Amino acid sequence: MGFENDLRGWLAKALLQGVPDGVVGFSFNLFEHLEPKSRFGVELVGAGSFDPSNSDWACDEVWEPSVGRSISISTEFSGETWDECLSKMGSLIMTILAEATDVAARLRSAAGVGLGFVDGELQLLWNDGQAAPAR
Repeated sequence: MGFENDLRGWLAKALLQGVPDGVVGFSFNLFEHLEPKSRFGVELVGAGSFDPSNSDWACDEVWEPSVGRSISISTEFSGETWDECLSKMGSLIMTILAEATDVAARLRSAAGVGLGFVDGELQLLWNDGQAAPAR
């Protein structure tokens, strides 16, 4: 479980070092890059507003992790295509949200948690205390 553990460790460092009270939503933003063992990366930002009917809420960035805004996703985990990466990351984040950990509790304390590619549509994974319906 290489990348899965890397993501959990990165999230623990990012979220448990303090997130300002003004953060009401979290967005996991996927992006493409070319590295030898990684085609994609993921960044986490905190938004100062949340509106489940308007995915632009994630553009209201008020926080980014002090441990680094992003990490690379190994191709072994993500696969080669954007849609495979999006699907696998969605499943992993939903698994993390369902866990009984401090990281999951911090993410679930937000009004919303989203996932999507930076130039694409944002999927809502968590909305006001409940998992969003699968798309």
